[in-house]
Amino acid sequence: MTRLEQLKARVEALPGKREKQNLVDLLRKFGEDLSGAKVNLATAATQVEHARRVFAEIPRQDVDDAVKKAALSARRLRSTLEKNLGDILTPGVEKRVVALKDSAKDAASRVRDSWKTMLDRQVDALRPVVSIARSAKLQGGEELAHRLDRLEAFRAPATSEEAAALKSQLESLREAVVALGLKGKAGEFLMSAAQGRARAKDLEHPEVRDVLERFQLWDRLSIRLG
Repeated sequence: MTRLEQLKARVEALPGKREKQNLVDLLRKFGEDLSGAKVNLATAATQVEHARRVFAEIPRQDVDDAVKKAALSARRLRSTLEKNLGDILTPGVEKRVVALKDSAKDAASRVRDSWKTMLDRQVDALRPVVSIARSAKLQGGEELAHRLDRLEAFRAPATSEEAAALKSQLESLREAVVALGLKGKAGEFLMSAAQGRARAKDLEHPEVRDVLERFQLWDRLSIRLG
């Protein structure tokens, strides 16, 4: 018999039908609330581990602290009710249950926020180069843009399989972007050219000429003289 079942049995053994029913109802409600909090905490603890498989920088301390705090609060609450079941009717007990629920929700929210922060950081780093490739109509540029858009929409992985797949996709996208070689002067030039602002003298730079030759972009340029 679980602790909750033991408490319920003690309540049902009390005299007074109405008071007993009130206690049973509250015990059931708090039991459901605490069960939900336990699920949320377990989900957050699992999810942060999966998320860290993709981004090791995501902190787990917040979730660990929330789990420890919730476990301590639950033990104290149980001890209180074991000593005096009538305390379940007091505002103090209800506040403690609400605090437990809020702590569990906060832990889950922190995982989601950390994941979004890290993912946005990665996307923001890749977006400029992908935008250049797309605007300059480089081969594969459009597909890279679509892949980046899909990656940006991914939520924190719920399983180790999802985490592995997301990590693989992110690494593959990074490699594809690096392979374009659109950095430094060449990247700046192509962005200007895509906007019709490239200057003829920029063609003297070896990085620029190398990219133009490699992607056969001479006929696509829009260059401003002077």
